[in-house]
Amino acid sequence: MQVFASKERLGKLTQTGNSTVQLSSSVITLGAKQYTSGNLTCDISSSGAGGLDTGMEQSGKYYYVYAIVDTGSMALVCSLSEQGPTGYSHYKKVGAFVNNY
Repeated sequence: MQVFASKERLGKLTQTGNSTVQLSSSVITLGAKQYTSGNLTCDISSSGAGGLDTGMEQSGKYYYVYAIVDTGSMALVCSLSEQGPTGYSHYKKVGAFVNNY
């Protein structure tokens, strides 16, 4: 019997505040596993999963938004790096935004 993975489906990324974005429900492959999520939020005024990967929030900068695996589930992390977030081995870029605080 052949098993087929469902197709990826990237939800809509919306900036919901000066330092906050939300990704609507998505199906994303990270590493060798596929993850399904409800709405996910990234707030760069905090750090770690659901926040900024490293450093402190800066005004007028582009932040790249990545889906990551954190303790077995999908989460978002934001980074100033276009190449990938610091501290995560499985990630996928899902968008970017400018912090205008």
